Amino acid sequence: MKRARTESMEAIKLMTTVNIMTATYIEGDAIGNLIQTQDRIFTKLGFTVKIFADHYQLHLKSHCQHSSYYRPTGQDILWYHYSIASPNLRILQQSRDFKIMNFHGISPPEYNPGIEELCHRAEVMLDRLSDTFDLCLAHSEYSASLLRERGYRPVVKIPLVVDTSRFISQEVSGPSSLKPDSGRRTEDLELSSYLRRLNYLLFVGKITPQKSILEILETFYHLKKLRRGQLRALEPLKLFLVGHYSPCDAYYLKALDLVKQLDLEKDVLFTGRISTVAQLASFYKYAKFSLYLSKWESFCVPLVESMFFETPVVGHMATAIPEVLGDAGVLVDKLDPEAVAQVIEEVWEDPDTYQKLKMKCKERAKLFTEKRLEEDISRLLKTYY
Repeated sequence: MKRARTESMEAIKLMTTVNIMTATYIEGDAIGNLIQTQDRIFTKLGFTVKIFADHYQLHLKSHCQHSSYYRPTGQDILWYHYSIASPNLRILQQSRDFKIMNFHGISPPEYNPGIEELCHRAEVMLDRLSDTFDLCLAHSEYSASLLRERGYRPVVKIPLVVDTSRFISQEVSGPSSLKPDSGRRTEDLELSSYLRRLNYLLFVGKITPQKSILEILETFYHLKKLRRGQLRALEPLKLFLVGHYSPCDAYYLKALDLVKQLDLEKDVLFTGRISTVAQLASFYKYAKFSLYLSKWESFCVPLVESMFFETPVVGHMATAIPEVLGDAGVLVDKLDPEAVAQVIEEVWEDPDTYQKLKMKCKERAKLFTEKRLEEDISRLLKTYY
C-alpha cells in the first residue's frame, strides 16, 4: 500500500534513507554487484544509502555494516535481498520502515552442498513472510510467479541489471588494460593473445550440481568427436570453466574423474575464481560459444555478460533461462549431451546463423543496463512509496 505523503518527491529523497540489506555481501557475485549498482543509482537520485549484511568481506567494511546496526525510523526504506535464510530476517520482520523484497529465488537445497539447510529454511520462511513486505520485486516472470503463488502482493517484475560498464576501459591500470578510449572494452592483453588463437567453449559460474557441469563436459566430449577430422577444425578444441570451486568438494572431484574417463585432461581447464575483470572479459570476448545448461536459475548473470560480448549462448530450456535469453541464443529442451553437441556443431557450421546470433546478443544485452534499472526504480518509488 502506498504511504500518504504530502512532500514533493525531491523533498522525500532528501529525508529518506534507503537501507539495503542482504544475508551475505560479496563483491563479484550477482547480489553483491547489484547492491553496488543500487548504491550508485540511489545516491544519484538523491537518497542517503546504507548497506547492511550479516556477513561481508573485510575490505567492504568501509561502506557496509553488520545488520545489527540497522535502525528503523518508520519513514525510511528497507530494501531486502532475499535468497537464503539469515539471522537478519528477524530484523526485517520487526522493521517499521517501508519494506521492499528484492527476490533472487531460492536455489533447490540439493544443488548447493554446504548450504542446503540455509536454502531449506529460506523456502520455509518464504511461506511465512507474505504479509511482511510492502512491495516485492522479481527479475523474471518465473520468480514473480513463485511469489504470487504464495500470496505476495504487489509483485513487480523488473530486469536484473548486469553491470557491463565494468567491462569498459576507463583508465590505464597496468599492461593488461586498454588505453582510455570511449566505448572500448577492457581485456587482459597477455591472456587475450593466447585465447584469440583458440577454438573454445566457455562456462562462467560456480562448479555446483545446479550448473550441470557433468553434462557440459559430456557435451564437449561429443562436440570434439563431431569436429574431429574436419579441415576447419584442425586447431584443438578447448573448454574453460571459469568460476569458484572447492578442491575437496565431492561434485568437483566427480567432474575431474569424468574429465579423466573421457580423456579430456589436455583440453579442459577449471580456472577457479579469476582475479580481474580484464581476465574475465578476455574469456568472454574470444569464446566461440557459452554454455549454460543449468537445471535451475532465477536469472543467470553470466548469460547476459556473454551476450554483451556477442558470444552465442546455448542454454537449457529451464526455469528463467529462456526468458533471459530470448531469441539471442539457442535453447535445448533436454540435457542430452550428444544432442546439444549436434546443435552447437550445426550453428558453428552455418556462418549466417552464427553472425545473426551475435547481433541478437548485442541488442538483447541492452535490456539489462544500469540506465534501465534507474528508470524502473524511479517509476516504482513514484507508484508505491
